[in-house]
Amino acid sequence: MAWIVPGETGTSETFIVEKPMPFKGAIIAGLGRQGELTPWLLAQTVEKAVLKYLSIFNSPIAVPASVATNKRTVGISALAIGCGYGGLSIESSVRAVIVGVQEANDKINDIYDNAITVGEIEFIEMFRDRAMGCFMAINHIAEEEKQQLHILWKNRSIVKRPGSRERMLIDNNSDWWTRIQVRRTDDAEDKDGSDELRFTMSTDAAREEERILHISRSGLLSLLNTMSGQNRWNPQLAKSMFEMLIPNDFKEQIKRQSNINWIVDTETAAYPGSFCRMHCQTPFPLA
Repeated sequence: MAWIVPGETGTSETFIVEKPMPFKGAIIAGLGRQGELTPWLLAQTVEKAVLKYLSIFNSPIAVPASVATNKRTVGISALAIGCGYGGLSIESSVRAVIVGVQEANDKINDIYDNAITVGEIEFIEMFRDRAMGCFMAINHIAEEEKQQLHILWKNRSIVKRPGSRERMLIDNNSDWWTRIQVRRTDDAEDKDGSDELRFTMSTDAAREEERILHISRSGLLSLLNTMSGQNRWNPQLAKSMFEMLIPNDFKEQIKRQSNINWIVDTETAAYPGSFCRMHCQTPFPLA
């Protein structure tokens, strides 16, 4: 049955145990290739997987007895998906799962009248430190000023279940790859000739910071022409490029990171990270 196992993002399979028992089944979702998973792709995958799952409850075909319910909402249990294999922070993973579930609810409501939707999400982690990371991420999402996800945290606590484990944390700063995603916003091109770039950086395993940077295209093109077109590269100009292309409060954090994984879109891929230097003295480029 290897050919039906989900692999690419957006693929999923739902397995339901036919007879009533404590374990009712599982939703298996594909995460794609290692290093290519993003929060947006994860949200899309969760949305499609949950939509397929909800279709079982809302279909006129008989619902398996193991999952049959008279309630108008069901619950799901989820892991902090993609934090190890995918390289996502815990917060970006939790947020993507919530977004995917809410999008699936909206779509199933468009298809069926009085549809059964997901009303509760439970996050499960084996290790205590990961569970604490989920707790902090959900707390941060719930207390956001704009409340974009509109979640209600019923019990602000971690429930310990049989099988939970604790582990000795090892300093892995040298191995941790900081993910920095740079993308050009849809309404980036202003009349004054500036671009708007959105930077998202996973500062550790539990948080993700986001900043908006406005840059002058004319100033950038002038630097590029001097450095590349006129072949007059020097460390001072490279440092100027670094100062122009990186948000101020990200600069010190980037300087402290030894391993950085840059994720760019087709627009920002054209920006020359290889011309940037954090210091005039360093021989290594930013990317």
